Amino acid sequence: MGSETERPSEVEPTPDDAPPGSVEGSPPAAASEPASEAASGPAPASAPESPGDEPDPPAAPAPSKPEPARWKKLLSGLLVAGGILLFLEAGLRAAGFGGADTFYRPEVAFGEPALATNPAASFRLFPTDRVSGQRIETPQLGFARFPAERGARFRVFVLGASSVQGFPEPPCFAIPASLRAWLERAAPDRTVEVEVVNAGVVATTSFAVLEIAEEIVEYSPDVIVVYSGHNELHGVWGAASALQVGGGSRALTRAAASFRRLRTARLIRRLVRGGGSASADAEPSGELIELIAGGARVRPDGPEHALAEANLAANLADLVALARAADVGCVLATPASNLHGLSPLATGDADADFARGRDLAAAGDLPAARVALRAARDRDPLHFRACDVLCDVVRSAARDGSEVGGDVALADVERRLDEADAAGVAGDDLFGEHVHPTPKGVVEIGRLLADAVLQTRAAARLGASRPLPGPGEVTPAELLGYGPLDELRTAAILRTFYDQSPFLAGQHDREAEVERRDRRMLAIVRGLAADERVLGERLLAGELRRGGLQLEIGRLLEARGSFEAAAAAYARELESFPYDRTALLGRGRVLARVPGREPEARTMVERALRLAPDDPEAQGLFRQLAADGR
Repeated sequence: MGSETERPSEVEPTPDDAPPGSVEGSPPAAASEPASEAASGPAPASAPESPGDEPDPPAAPAPSKPEPARWKKLLSGLLVAGGILLFLEAGLRAAGFGGADTFYRPEVAFGEPALATNPAASFRLFPTDRVSGQRIETPQLGFARFPAERGARFRVFVLGASSVQGFPEPPCFAIPASLRAWLERAAPDRTVEVEVVNAGVVATTSFAVLEIAEEIVEYSPDVIVVYSGHNELHGVWGAASALQVGGGSRALTRAAASFRRLRTARLIRRLVRGGGSASADAEPSGELIELIAGGARVRPDGPEHALAEANLAANLADLVALARAADVGCVLATPASNLHGLSPLATGDADADFARGRDLAAAGDLPAARVALRAARDRDPLHFRACDVLCDVVRSAARDGSEVGGDVALADVERRLDEADAAGVAGDDLFGEHVHPTPKGVVEIGRLLADAVLQTRAAARLGASRPLPGPGEVTPAELLGYGPLDELRTAAILRTFYDQSPFLAGQHDREAEVERRDRRMLAIVRGLAADERVLGERLLAGELRRGGLQLEIGRLLEARGSFEAAAAAYARELESFPYDRTALLGRGRVLARVPGREPEARTMVERALRLAPDDPEAQGLFRQLAADGR
């Protein structure tokens, strides 16, 4: 928890002019005695006074040197400390210590100026790699690389936490990818390229969203999309989090975030960690979100909840004002969660609401079921799902931003997602567990975000747009290229999550969920084609879960002669690993076989050659394209 600010000592300092030999508790020398008298001893007795004579008034005391006011001493100390800090900071910057502190740093990508995610900037969002004495794996900003100049692009940044970054799906199947695909479908006659940057960071709150937004307005976005709110209590800097500052105080949290931008802060961290010693390189020993939450239980009417509401409201208001000042469109989205599919994370009064809601849904009374299931969510003591109150904060921020002239649109995902679920209320059809969407959920959330983006004034750069399809009319396979091997990967990850997650340890439906995932994985494997089963076995063995699956799918499709599908798979791999030479060369190789795609093939091969000029396959393909005049 945040530490209390140290108070100045209330013990009075010993005066500088205290007489020699004086000790604590001894009376001070009389201030009214002249200095000459103190030196020469007691004055002789005076002559008897005549009757009627008035005694002489006592001599005025000699003025003593005034003691400096305590606030002046404090101010002097602060000025000295500030000067030292400025001198140290200037020296560290001049020496190049710490590198760039921005979330995106300049680089040259294939000969063109670009901006790419700066891994070192995660320190600004995660000030420590230890919580409650246990080491955690510090999350990173979702990798992205985009041209330094916007040019002929419609540029959108999507900010949020793990649902935005992608879990359990990789970035190519995350919400930003879905949003891009929907915008491309909505404006087929556009004259600009749709560019959507994934700026999600695991376990973060609206504080991190605002920090990132303050930087990205400099990169000429057309629209900023915010899908955030689940972590306001238990995430990093959350109101009930083990990683908070000053008891959750917004002013202190923002001040601490500003301090961490200094090179001095990085130096302190390096000294504390021993300069990256073996202890810093040890394997993580705790679940990130479990340790950050700290086991805290929250009441809907408790002080932590009130603080979370206030922080979210203030952060969103600042973000909307920031976008308005930069003439950038803004979409605020209410975060949705699994209401029907899983019981509350912590047992208590919420269980009765959940059971009643399930019964009402089974009876066909969907309006009453939604009320009961939302009550179960809101009364869950482990508050990892944004409640109605926090969603109302998002709605109010969007409304207030519009009323003052901002280019703000609301995507009320939390309310509108019910209509896309087969059960009539958000459940397992749309969510893999409590908050992270399934591929179908990703498609539907992306559709609602795209609809809101198209309502902004900034969307005029896209040109004329078509109405978007209704709920459930487009599948993940059609929109994103999501296939059975991708589904198997996700099922395997979620099966492990259900089996090991500390938050599901006491849930009565945990074992049933594990068994359901096992049955689903078995059904997927049985449905795989013969040439897919080798990859399926590797996935079940724990391989290809962190990357490389799309590359292998691309090779498989290329071997089948499905060149356009293979090119799409290689492109999905490049979304996560843009400097993967094998994926670049594979995409170039299959595009060279597709009529009309030769210029793209040449670009891929040229990029592969920049990474490995001596690669014989790249050289040979480049010569072939040149000989064919392509």
